[in-house]
Amino acid sequence: MQRSFPIPGQAARFSALIARERRTRFTGGLLAPFWSVAVPMVWIGLVVGLFIIMDRRPPIAVGVEVFVATGILPYAMFRQTIGSMVRSLVAHRHMKLLAPLGDRDILTAAALVEAANLVLVALVVFGGLAMIVGAPLPGDLWGVYTALAVTWLLAAGVGSLLALLNGVSESFGRMLAVLLRPLFWISGLFYTATELSGPARDLLWWNPLFHATELLREGYFHGYRSPIAELWYPAAFGIVCLLAALCLQARGPLNLSWWPGA
Repeated sequence: MQRSFPIPGQAARFSALIARERRTRFTGGLLAPFWSVAVPMVWIGLVVGLFIIMDRRPPIAVGVEVFVATGILPYAMFRQTIGSMVRSLVAHRHMKLLAPLGDRDILTAAALVEAANLVLVALVVFGGLAMIVGAPLPGDLWGVYTALAVTWLLAAGVGSLLALLNGVSESFGRMLAVLLRPLFWISGLFYTATELSGPARDLLWWNPLFHATELLREGYFHGYRSPIAELWYPAAFGIVCLLAALCLQARGPLNLSWWPGA
């Protein structure tokens, strides 16, 4: 017999779901939120170290630390949001038996928790760099906000689609690592679009995360203009993935017996 949440109202149930997702996301006591900030900071430190060892200078007249941070942060948040959404359906699948909640509610809660985490990490990373190494503050705060928002929308769309497909076959979940490895190298973490040749730039134009990275740099660095950054493309990519996920959910269980691992 299906039981209902003791808290009446869809909003209250959804709030309880978000609270549970937050507790699951930040398990480990008071230091748990620290790790969500520490991971991108470690990545930034490693890449900055490589820049110093290789005697490479940013193509923009800014410090290497903040240049690397504007490349690492979108990728780290994209990766973390997708991974969290894929895991959330598995971790909270039993909650659908306890309350009138669906996959959409679980995925939305996971995406909102990651959005809050994105804001926290961005504030700590950029604020920390400003205080520690004297990095400049964003030249266009609205541009930075827009770039981070479209990065989250892109990740939420891709994450929703992969999470639902992972429920059909774990092979789709394993595709996550295959997807993210090349994105580390082709999303402008260590370079800008202005450094690329015409053919390479045209090819990487199709990577929506590269647009998000370049949009963040346009907003952060006063005077920088990317030859490829388009707000509509990563936003449209994320929305299309969201619509595809909604269509999959509306159709109900899929028959993918032909897919390996289904």
